[in-house]
Amino acid sequence: MTNRSGIFALIAALAIVLPFVGLLVTSPSGAVAPTQRTVTITGNPNPGTPGSITYDVTVAPVTTGDTTPTGSVDVADGAGGTCSIAVLDNTGAGSCSITESASVSPYTVIATYNGDPIYAISTGNVMETVNLADQATLSVTSTSGTYGTPLTLTTSGGSGTGAVSYTVVDGSASGCAISSGQLTSSSAGTCLVTATKAADATYSATSSVTTTVTLALAGQATLSVTSTSGTYGTPLTLTTSGGSGTGAVSYTVVDGSASGCAISSGQLTSSSAGTCLVTATKAADATYSAPPRLRPPSPWRWPARRP
Repeated sequence: MTNRSGIFALIAALAIVLPFVGLLVTSPSGAVAPTQRTVTITGNPNPGTPGSITYDVTVAPVTTGDTTPTGSVDVADGAGGTCSIAVLDNTGAGSCSITESASVSPYTVIATYNGDPIYAISTGNVMETVNLADQATLSVTSTSGTYGTPLTLTTSGGSGTGAVSYTVVDGSASGCAISSGQLTSSSAGTCLVTATKAADATYSATSSVTTTVTLALAGQATLSVTSTSGTYGTPLTLTTSGGSGTGAVSYTVVDGSASGCAISSGQLTSSSAGTCLVTATKAADATYSAPPRLRPPSPWRWPARRP
């Protein structure tokens, strides 16, 4: 009877212990230790851009029906960045964030589940990639200037703190060049300019589209006819003041109260005393455009020739 009682007692003890055997492992020393769980970590987003990356961690039981793990999780990105989940929720999940940069990407991020009375310390990892962000569209805004006057180049758009630089090729103008952010040329016309904003810790480099910049001829100073009176019968040499550049001066004339008004070799004559209406034009040169033709403020009057 004693042996039979002992057997029944052993069976009863095994019935109590066996459901928990799946939760235990034997350490090298022979002691019973808690089992490890599956740790899953994902980066959000992945790939991401410089800034805050959220790491979502789930600690899952191995067997359906096992107790949901509790406790905390520490996350480390391998480059000095860390965050912690103090308490997992009732599904064994939690999240925390680390500020990441592109300079040391990719990161091997390790989540360490710190265990609880039932489950042992466990780890999981993910490879997180961080790329520089794209800049906003960059545009050249200084699209016109005057030949002979350096044009300071300007832009709009872009992102971040990267420096802006420029390149140029000739369009219809010759000798297009940029120095210290100013555009010059050897002639009037167009230059084709491209701006580039450099990368920084957050944004990748970007360039504008090639932009046509027009360098027009400069306008001349006001041109005036200064020879406004003479004597009928004596050719009047026409003169002007003002204008700019090296362009030649030419004249046109129509009758006022005098008849037969005419200009030859810069001298005005008529067939009778009275007024002639003269217009002077100074031609364009490589620097200055031709101004509008200007008539004198009052007509020329030829006094009657004295006997």
